[in-house]
Amino acid sequence: LRTEDMAGFQLLDLQDYPGQGSAYVGILDAFMDSKGLTTPREWRQWCSQVVPLLETEKMCYTADETLCGEIKMANYSGHPLAGTLCWALTDGQGHDVVAGSTPFDVGEGLDGVTSLSIPLTTLADAPRRYDFRTWIADSQVSNSWPIWVYPKQESLEPLKKSILITRQLTDDVARQLEKGARVLLMPDSASCGSNTVGPLFQTDYWNYRMFKTISENNHRAVSPGTLGILTDPQHPVFADFPTEMHTNWQWFPVVKASTPMILDNLPADYRPIVQVIDNIERNHRLGMVFEFAVGKGRLLVCMSDLERASERVEGRQFYLSLLRYMHSDHFCPTQHYRAKELLRLLQLPVQERQLEELNNISPY
Repeated sequence: LRTEDMAGFQLLDLQDYPGQGSAYVGILDAFMDSKGLTTPREWRQWCSQVVPLLETEKMCYTADETLCGEIKMANYSGHPLAGTLCWALTDGQGHDVVAGSTPFDVGEGLDGVTSLSIPLTTLADAPRRYDFRTWIADSQVSNSWPIWVYPKQESLEPLKKSILITRQLTDDVARQLEKGARVLLMPDSASCGSNTVGPLFQTDYWNYRMFKTISENNHRAVSPGTLGILTDPQHPVFADFPTEMHTNWQWFPVVKASTPMILDNLPADYRPIVQVIDNIERNHRLGMVFEFAVGKGRLLVCMSDLERASERVEGRQFYLSLLRYMHSDHFCPTQHYRAKELLRLLQLPVQERQLEELNNISPY
């Protein structure tokens, strides 16, 4: 909708499609019933004849920054549009912390309405998700976006000092773990053999089997084929990194710097702190963040390169939250292993399912 002179767009399908493997890509299921992903009113926020748009550089800020951007109007109603545009930055309790309004008069197509410059200094008390809302007064037209604001960033070095941060679980690291060290392992994917998958922020487009075949036939890299993350927002590792149970934009640099590990060799009831959801064709248990008790020590494994992710404020905030968790009494893993046993389980080759040939079974 932010494309100048756009003539329209096409939605490939609104429902799940069972004719080429299992493509659970619809807003509706295969019987045109709601899957609970959204509501008609929420859908019309971004898919309607008139849609307010926010154009800004990023979604994650620190409190010493200013949210700058522009509100635009995508008007494909067939006639000019005038009225009052309202906007507000709302906290998690639904309270407007900053608000404003402006009259507008736009023609058809895409048109700018007003510029924004919102200092975030007063929002520095704690890391928090806000919602930027905009709507046309006395109408059903509205839209909203999540915005994350973190306190002014502090140095991570003091938090790193008493944590052993390593790329490999060497004999020396194992000995320190056995004696009681707190260790953050961010392994290189090369050291994990074939027990990792690649990073993917967006979900699989259609289904893994179909596009795996297409990619291989064209000698192209196969998509990681994962479907976002699953996690518990109340887990203390997220005390300084507000999140939902699923992926959202604040996870982007962390996910992009990750190589999730296949944890199929661990006990069936073991669950990682941040689990990456695999596609149904392969169905591995994948972990991005997980922990173990090793001897007298405590080991947290993060399959994302947080040094690289920290180039963005949201990646750095996740690193800070993770380190603070490791310093706290909450960091108390319940799954116990000897170092050599754990290393063997994590490196033991995982049996890969052989996907059968994919045929189009649709009768039409």
